[in-house]
Amino acid sequence: MAMPRIWQITKEIDNRFRSFVWQNTQNADTVERMAIMSNGVVRMANLCVAGSHCVNGVSALHSDILKDTVFSDFYALNPGKFTNVTNGIAHRRWLCQANPKLTSFLTETIGDGFVKNADTLLDLRKFKDDKAVLDELGKIKDTLVAPFKIVNAPLFRCRLFETENAVYLFFDVHHIVFDGTSLDILINNEWSGILTYVGSIFFGIFAIISLGYNGVNLGIVGQLFSQYVPNGGLKYIVYLIPHGIFEITAIVLQSVAGILLFLFIWRFIRAMISKDVHGASEAFNQNKKVLIQSLIIMIFSAILLVIAALIEAYFSVPFSEFIVGA
Repeated sequence: MAMPRIWQITKEIDNRFRSFVWQNTQNADTVERMAIMSNGVVRMANLCVAGSHCVNGVSALHSDILKDTVFSDFYALNPGKFTNVTNGIAHRRWLCQANPKLTSFLTETIGDGFVKNADTLLDLRKFKDDKAVLDELGKIKDTLVAPFKIVNAPLFRCRLFETENAVYLFFDVHHIVFDGTSLDILINNEWSGILTYVGSIFFGIFAIISLGYNGVNLGIVGQLFSQYVPNGGLKYIVYLIPHGIFEITAIVLQSVAGILLFLFIWRFIRAMISKDVHGASEAFNQNKKVLIQSLIIMIFSAILLVIAALIEAYFSVPFSEFIVGA
């Protein structure tokens, strides 16, 4: 039975690493202890150390344990690989950088000593009963929380998150983020395109449903923008223009492609019923030109939808803010 490719790769790594250890130690016991594979078992810890640029113990105590006991052979062979860097997040990041308003108020209240010495924050205990300080802390908290609004729209549950610099609109159904996620937008566009294409065969029923579904979404989003965003109605219209040019063109082409597909099916069935041809192969060959035209138009419309998705994800919002204002 053939072995999996990953096993062959791991075995090759083990062979090369054994050779490396032997050349540097000339000790068979050391080679066996440091081996990647032994008795048919892959030693994942040895593999990680052997393949890593550096090994970090996080704390000094843990680093010493790694060097003295767990990976002592590896340390003896390559001591420079082992480091000790604490990877915790200092308060200067989650306080001083992430919350400048609170940092400024703390500096005014207890001084800036806490920037370098977090223990200085204990001085805030002196103000635990100070109403003015507590009120100000509450206001700072409110300024951070208030911009986030939860909006329940008809038919779909939407979440509108508005900050000082941007507006984020999330659909629980589509998971569309207006400042990114081109993949989700692309999937939605292409799925609608397929429905439009196939729907044209069945007298446009599915196409009408697809267009209506997306139309309802557009109406809901437009209503939310008009209600919660300054100049929201105008901004939303301007927002639709760049990618809408490609999407509308694609929808028209998909409808044409669907009609051609219907024409091909109808001619194929008519030829088979009339018995003017000998078999399905001849009926297909007589009408395949129409099918090819349909597929070419559909592929071209799919490309337009890819372009539209990229524009909608990365250009439409900045464009609307440039024209109308943030």
